[in-house]
Amino acid sequence: MEEFVGSNFQLFIDNNITISESNAPVLLYNVDNSIFSFIEVSGNSVQNTAGKGLIAVDSSSTGSTVVYASNNSIANQTWAAGWTTATIPASFIVGYNTAITPAPVYPLENSYWQDTGFSLNGTSFNAYAMVHDTNSAPITTGNAILLNITDLSSGVSYASATGNFTIASAGQYLVNWWVAISNSSGAAMKIIVNLKETSPSIGLVSKAVSSSAIANGSDTVVFGTAIINVTVPNSIYQFQNGSAGNVSTVVTDGYSAVVTFARIN
Repeated sequence: MEEFVGSNFQLFIDNNITISESNAPVLLYNVDNSIFSFIEVSGNSVQNTAGKGLIAVDSSSTGSTVVYASNNSIANQTWAAGWTTATIPASFIVGYNTAITPAPVYPLENSYWQDTGFSLNGTSFNAYAMVHDTNSAPITTGNAILLNITDLSSGVSYASATGNFTIASAGQYLVNWWVAISNSSGAAMKIIVNLKETSPSIGLVSKAVSSSAIANGSDTVVFGTAIINVTVPNSIYQFQNGSAGNVSTVVTDGYSAVVTFARIN
């Protein structure tokens, strides 16, 4: 089947063996991933001689879907020029042509089935991230708070160079954070940490504010929590210094900040 439309399709790629491939075993060309409830890949043995992964996404890609994968054997674990992994975490289950922008993202989970009595539960709620920081670093007003260590990540990726959290799948997410901050503005002010969406739209989602003004040179710990509705796959969020002046993170017992994202719906 080369071209079809609809919704709630379930793509199963199970128990196949290849000897040599001139292209990927499964090619998704100009694919609209939103038509799939999920893609299930299990028990396959492939050579990956084309260097595009077990599934290759080529030409264009829209939408997103979760991939369940288990017990697959991929002999040649290298990428052809212009190809790389499309899964989070990285794997050779799905590759994509790097000319595609924005890059497609497929949250990768272990295969599992949940007996509901009538239907298969396809959507994964195992999307999460936990990130912390061990640095003391200045943050000018309006700029991103850069955390340096990713503890856990699945379906929510983090880039320490930019402070960007990228959420691969639409859904509802619970976010919690705390940040130890010192006022370096030169005057007393309230300390504010903003949670902002930076793509595809730009806007304030939630904020955490110190209960009172903090004197210059003094520090405090700011706590925040929010439930966010992600309507567009691969939306990007940042924590930013929303204070009126410059601040810096402060290490307290080895940590200066902890952030968690968890999908709840």
